[in-house]
Amino acid sequence: MSSDALVVRLDQMLADLADAVADNSTTSDAARVDRIARLEKLRAVTAALQAAESVRFAQSQVAEQLAADVHPTVIGRTNWVGLPPLPGGRGPAIEHGAGVVVRTTRHLRSTQ
Repeated sequence: MSSDALVVRLDQMLADLADAVADNSTTSDAARVDRIARLEKLRAVTAALQAAESVRFAQSQVAEQLAADVHPTVIGRTNWVGLPPLPGGRGPAIEHGAGVVVRTTRHLRSTQ
């Protein structure tokens, strides 16, 4: 268990989303459209947060290497220990498919 507040919140969100995957309860198409729209926004904001955290991590690593007088030819290289590989089910094709769903349903109002 992490002591970082954001990691704790992210773990809870991940657990909630995992539970939602298995939820087969009846709901309206309007609610599904709203969910899909929110998931698209969530995907965008998580990509932005991941990029920002990656930059901050790289900056931190370079600062530590500079402080430790690491040879200039290896500054910026790091072993990203602890970062899991991307699962096989993620990638441009999956993201493209999600984008198509959002683009083709964004004109719908939640009352439709």
